[in-house]
Amino acid sequence: MSYVNIVFVKLFLNLFDEDDRFLYQLNESQQLLYIKLLYLAGRTQNKIPANGQYLRNRVNYGHNDGCFLADIQRIMAIFPKFAKEGNFYYFKNFKQLHNFISKGTTKEFPCVSPDKEEDKEEDKDKELLRSFTSLWKAYPRRDGKKGAFVSYKRSLKGGSAHSEIEKAIRNYMDYVKDNKTEPQFIKKGSTFFNNWEDWVEYEPTVAAKTSADYGAIRD
Repeated sequence: MSYVNIVFVKLFLNLFDEDDRFLYQLNESQQLLYIKLLYLAGRTQNKIPANGQYLRNRVNYGHNDGCFLADIQRIMAIFPKFAKEGNFYYFKNFKQLHNFISKGTTKEFPCVSPDKEEDKEEDKDKELLRSFTSLWKAYPRRDGKKGAFVSYKRSLKGGSAHSEIEKAIRNYMDYVKDNKTEPQFIKKGSTFFNNWEDWVEYEPTVAAKTSADYGAIRD
């Protein structure tokens, strides 16, 4: 979709010289006037006529000309990037504060639909599920797959590596064999994947088993 002659003010901290405490040095009337002047700068291509009556009518300012000039001077004192030159007020940082497209030009704005964002998340989950499945198939007690997958994703998002979890599984399987743990006492998959970190540094009491003993784990 094409947009023509769009003007909008970006309401970020740079509106307030990177510190919104400056804004609170103005009273409420001056704050509102400052925001209206930002908008008006966009509508006038950053050349706001320095005409008190015109401006009061344009921004619906409710006080007299003397109050208006006093408020303008206060704003200029607090925000030195709002200045006057000749018969115009202007913002020195206009380009940083506005997204302005000159009349007669067009610009394409990239838009990612919510559906596409959901598709991306779904693709990520599918990729993670494939990696998780390789570990799950190697784990000796596959109970609680859904909970295990949630823990797996949380671990990876927290900065852990797939290979660390793989190592923990191998160490735990060595522990099970070393201690001749009966099947009913082996940790459920959901339990193990929730605290797999406990097994990363485990050292078996017998010679390490080869991958053939419990099946190779592939990424």
